[in-house]
Amino acid sequence: MYSFVLIANLSFLWLLSLNSEDTVKRVINYLLIIVIGSLFVFNRQNHDYEGYLRIFENPDGYVETGYALLVKFIKKFNGNHNHILMILGLLVSVTWYRLIKLSNYLGFALLCYMIFPMVIDIIQIRNTFSMYFLFNALIEYSKNRKTTTFLFLAIGSSFHHFGFIYFILFALMIIGKIPVIQSRYKIFFLLTMVISHKIIEPGLSVMENYQNARTFSSYVADELKVHSIIIWGLPVLMDLLLMTSFLKGSVKNKNEQFVKLILLCISLSLIFFGGLLYLYEFNRFYRTFFVLKYVIASLMLSSLKKTDRVKLIAYVLISASLFGLYYDFRLNYDYVLFNVL
Repeated sequence: MYSFVLIANLSFLWLLSLNSEDTVKRVINYLLIIVIGSLFVFNRQNHDYEGYLRIFENPDGYVETGYALLVKFIKKFNGNHNHILMILGLLVSVTWYRLIKLSNYLGFALLCYMIFPMVIDIIQIRNTFSMYFLFNALIEYSKNRKTTTFLFLAIGSSFHHFGFIYFILFALMIIGKIPVIQSRYKIFFLLTMVISHKIIEPGLSVMENYQNARTFSSYVADELKVHSIIIWGLPVLMDLLLMTSFLKGSVKNKNEQFVKLILLCISLSLIFFGGLLYLYEFNRFYRTFFVLKYVIASLMLSSLKKTDRVKLIAYVLISASLFGLYYDFRLNYDYVLFNVL
């Protein structure tokens, strides 16, 4: 219960700042960033920590190219695995700083993230690297910086195999903006979803020839995981519908285009529902969109009526808490801060 005690106190602090001046909100936001960055940097005795210590000794043939290169770079300076955690903590902190510059209400997203799924991101660090490079790619894409967008996506996909799906996601976003396709977007979306489901099973067979056999086999499910669609797919679909509804009832603001970009990203994620059926841990892909949900909810708070604002805060907090409690009590995933030095 370490996490919920910590989050309860920080939540109280954030709620007190809601009606405060912008300067107070910014100070609270920066405090939250420091807390989150520190949790990434100083977390040691988690589920995968010992495994990553072994990987650090011999990364070749086990982890993706980007992570292996980072390990070799750290070793050249006589560093250790804890220095990788420092780099990850810095990446996480800088990314949230960039997001917080968009709105002083982003502290709400930070709090929800601490409830879920940050507690897993601290453990699955390669996936976390990939996810945060995606967030930076979205920020760059919203500013029409195509080169740096591609660079962030490329680096992200080199840290985890699932990162390649983000490449496909962006390709679909770009294709969807073509005028001819944009006018028939629903047909394009449904057709892409059907095709993705049809090719995923034979696609897995092809990928098996190119991936490390041990790594690949650890992800392919023995049977169809229908329950994953219910646990992960349906909440994302509900998020998409509700966030779109809240956006329609909001007043226009400077972040509307960025909110629409993230909503497009979330809608296209539904195309990959098939991955939930065939792959273990494909939920990590959809955990990304939980975090993006927090971001767009925070960006919309200032432009909503008071009643809608309360509804949105309640929905997002309940959603985060239900998944957070599941991982805390059922799987014992929590913030463990022993032996930090």
